[in-house]
Amino acid sequence: QLLLGGKTDIRINEVHRKTFDYYEREELKIMNAVPTAEGAIAIAMRELDITLHGARAAVLGFGRVGKALALRLKALGANVCVCARKKADLALASSLDMESADISDMKTVLAGADCVFNTVPERILDESDLRSLRRGVPLIELASAPGCADKAEAERAGVNIIPAPALPGKCAPVTAGRIIKSAICAILKEEGVL
Repeated sequence: QLLLGGKTDIRINEVHRKTFDYYEREELKIMNAVPTAEGAIAIAMRELDITLHGARAAVLGFGRVGKALALRLKALGANVCVCARKKADLALASSLDMESADISDMKTVLAGADCVFNTVPERILDESDLRSLRRGVPLIELASAPGCADKAEAERAGVNIIPAPALPGKCAPVTAGRIIKSAICAILKEEGVL
């Protein structure tokens, strides 16, 4: 008997021997980055009083979502700066004609940004970093908890963090469903059910 679910509790494995969490599949994570990026762009377009074309967009993190987002922002004509830790990610961003900066040295990037997108699921911005943002610059939080900054510090710094969790299901539910279906079918084929 197979049990398939999304973001399943590990304790379920004690009851069911054949448990599969389709959200752990790499192909689902990669495909989910597309509606996440598009949803983030929609939020930015709603929040900004300028076009993304010509805007200075800071993308914090260059994993699956960061890459999908940065490429789409670049295609829209934004001046993209990727902030990441890995030298390979910084090199890749540069090779794609984007600016890049080590995540430990992003105050200058933040100070010049028109819009900031966070994809890093950990606290990387302190109050001093937040204060370097110009007033009104949206900080769109795409990462899982705990997020990039402490909410109280952000409030003290006058920064409005826009939480944007679960964008695939919110901005493109049919596509999100198709992505999940594809992952489930792959599991069923691997298990000899289909």
